[in-house]
Amino acid sequence: MTDLCSRKLFISQLLQCTQGTHEGKSVFLYKNVPFQRVWIQGTVIGYENTEEADNPVYFLDDSTGVIEVRGTQKLPIKVQLSTGMYILVVGKVLWPAGTERPVIASHQVVDLSSEENRESLWMLEVVDVSSKFY
Repeated sequence: MTDLCSRKLFISQLLQCTQGTHEGKSVFLYKNVPFQRVWIQGTVIGYENTEEADNPVYFLDDSTGVIEVRGTQKLPIKVQLSTGMYILVVGKVLWPAGTERPVIASHQVVDLSSEENRESLWMLEVVDVSSKFY
């Protein structure tokens, strides 16, 4: 069975993905490489309250695009997110019916706001991974 590990992607790459199946599983494809989860990093640029008042939806910007992140309050280790924070998000990619773009259902969020060179190192990591796998 193919390893469907979390893929390090820029948000712009994630937004270019298509839906498909691989070995009987629903997957996303980026340049024909299947995955179900992603690892992205970026700055929290805003949030919206949902019907579940304690579970807002956050919007993450990595300078290549913006993506919606859900489920942050259901994490085992709570991170109090606020606008301007730089975070790492690992989660399952979902494409809700009737929507134009995918969202991320987070299962890990880490505050990297205090890390030096976080954005430039992330860009280099994704470029390195992209050159090897895509």
